[in-house]
Amino acid sequence: VNIIESSSNNNNDSSNVTTTLCYLPFLFAFSRRDATTPHNAQGGYEGFAALSLAMEHLNTGNGEIVSELDGINERCPLKFYTDSFDTMIRASTALNHIIDLTDRHDEKQQQQHQHRQQQELVPCAILGSGGSSLSMSTSTISSSRGVPQISSLATSVALDDNKQFPLFGRTIPSDEG
Repeated sequence: VNIIESSSNNNNDSSNVTTTLCYLPFLFAFSRRDATTPHNAQGGYEGFAALSLAMEHLNTGNGEIVSELDGINERCPLKFYTDSFDTMIRASTALNHIIDLTDRHDEKQQQQHQHRQQQELVPCAILGSGGSSLSMSTSTISSSRGVPQISSLATSVALDDNKQFPLFGRTIPSDEG
């Protein structure tokens, strides 16, 4: 998680406000590696919109869709944030994103020991990356760096191997159900 401190300037109150932020970057193929080939990324846009709406409801305690979320922002100090990264249906692009995002995790640990402020958000988990073959590659890197990955598209049974993919999870059943 990321701890963010900011100053509050409410009516002569100059106290610091601490926010605990869970950063969940979203990796998806929003485009193809060459711009000349059409690509239907509607599912990616819909997924990102749904993720953004869910985070908004969690962060504000909005219980209009899920009544159990009503007022959760007052009971739970954790806030959520996301950002999207285009994999361009390319393993090398997805892996570069994963390496960049998980390097932040290593840098934050080093900086905590040196008592310096973290500039970039460190992921609590990584969402997506696409289908099974791409998720196998990216999950190998993210797991080795201690960052969980959750996919909504990867269905390969091979990803059930907890020794090879210890921090991989999915929101869809495997090919074997």
